[in-house]
Amino acid sequence: MQHYHRTSIPEAKQLILERALIMTIISNVLHRYDKNLVLEAMEQVNPRKVVLQFPEGLTTGPFFDDVITTFETFWPTVEIYIAGNPSYGACDLALEEAVLHQADLLIHFGHSLFRSGKRKWPLVVTMRHGSNRINVLHVPIRISINAHDVVNRVANVLKSKNWEKVGLLTTVQHVHQLQEVKESLVQLGFDAIIPNSGQVLGCDVHLATSVALKVDGFLCIAGGMFHAKGIALGTGGKPTIVIDPYTLTIHEFTDADFQRFLRQRWASIEKAKTAQKWGVVSSTKQGQMNLVQARLAIKWLKEEGKDVYHVVVNDFTPHIALNFTHIEAWVNTACPRLNIDDAPRFHVPLLDINELAVLLGKKSWEEHLERTYIPWRNL
Repeated sequence: MQHYHRTSIPEAKQLILERALIMTIISNVLHRYDKNLVLEAMEQVNPRKVVLQFPEGLTTGPFFDDVITTFETFWPTVEIYIAGNPSYGACDLALEEAVLHQADLLIHFGHSLFRSGKRKWPLVVTMRHGSNRINVLHVPIRISINAHDVVNRVANVLKSKNWEKVGLLTTVQHVHQLQEVKESLVQLGFDAIIPNSGQVLGCDVHLATSVALKVDGFLCIAGGMFHAKGIALGTGGKPTIVIDPYTLTIHEFTDADFQRFLRQRWASIEKAKTAQKWGVVSSTKQGQMNLVQARLAIKWLKEEGKDVYHVVVNDFTPHIALNFTHIEAWVNTACPRLNIDDAPRFHVPLLDINELAVLLGKKSWEEHLERTYIPWRNL
């Protein structure tokens, strides 16, 4: 690979840090990331072409400008491509864009390489897309919050529920301040527990399940109900309170919400019992591709004499489903949150592999609920 002249790493680090300080002064809401990760990855891979991928909402503004200026300043000969499709998480990497443009490195901003276990993962990981291998760097984005304000706002709510042991969870953006929140809660008399890093995903809340029996409920620091809903469903309806760290608004996923969700899912299973023509969905996204489940669903349905169509998509939406007007029910093996958040938007029942197992009598509804809805690979 051709080498090119660059500013030395120490000089580059100093210049980037100085620019970060200036940008922080200009905008107090600047999203932060560890620029050393980018510097080290660029040194390691020495790429000619790089694809940059950002989550929605960060393709404009100070953060985006800072990233682009950094590359233009320190790696002017590197060809930069910006992935324009929406990115929904670490499962949704722009691998196809990297392959088509023969990029040497994909830098995915906003999410961490989320892996369970104690294995130490390298800075740059190699991922497959078909027969191709792509170097990928995950660069989490950190957003600072006022931990003191968060605790003061939510403390009375926790006390009103007589919680003594509180499980603390958050998203990747705020994990760096979770210990600060814990210390503030401890000062107020709570026994706050952070399982491991305390980070949860919409489709993976195993850290919550690991301490569910040890706490009275969970406090999730995140915007909206998306992650809190996952925590509650993944722990069998454990009381979950979420506080938005920006607006300090508080919401709760109650037992009534949990029971309502279960009734909706049972109704979908019942409605799907009369379906003859089934669609089984699998995703082209590496982090969402689960061909083992798709093939198992197809096998089960064919054994019951059903007509089955294997539909492969990048993003499965109600609009795409409407193109298959003959299909009477779907089994989704792509993103599990489709069944949880978007199922009512589909014109026919949308089940997951476990709900299909209940429908076909391979497991009871009670056995299904013992493992709950998240983690979702619970067959």
